[in-house]
Amino acid sequence: MKHIFNIATVMILLINTNIFAQNAPLKGSGKISTLRYSKTGYDKINLLDLEGKIEILIGQPHYVVIDMDDNLAGRVEFELNEAENELTISMAGNKNGRLYLENINARIKITMPEASVIKHRGNSNIVVSGITGRYFRLEQQGNGDAVLKGNIDELEISKQETETFWQIIWIVFPLASIRLETVI
Repeated sequence: MKHIFNIATVMILLINTNIFAQNAPLKGSGKISTLRYSKTGYDKINLLDLEGKIEILIGQPHYVVIDMDDNLAGRVEFELNEAENELTISMAGNKNGRLYLENINARIKITMPEASVIKHRGNSNIVVSGITGRYFRLEQQGNGDAVLKGNIDELEISKQETETFWQIIWIVFPLASIRLETVI
């Protein structure tokens, strides 16, 4: 009897999983919508599962502009953690690329006066310009590459890879103390 109950439970779970599974890639509509975020008070950015071109400019006032397909723009979420001075930008339902986004048109531009930590989880590439000061840390998880530009005393890069190779490019850090960490 217990064996029959276990089989029935597994079958119900499989049926429910099949009902809620995504059958095809989620594609962008081609119609661009613009999202803007202007709150201040953060020096850390956490980018979770966003696709598209991501550019962060340091040395300018706080501002975020996201140009994205209108059918996907409603999924973008902003969360400001004031205790940690961290702004998280994510796409609802796309944890670890679960939505299987295809042919999307997204451009994310973030400006901020200063940055100490940038966290990026996803397969998109990221460009960070204007890095200055004593310390900067990039934490990257996924297959995307990073281009870092600026002048910093101490640069720390942590890369958790999902494939067997990775590439992070840093430019114009001639005197920086650089520490690289790879987690496989």
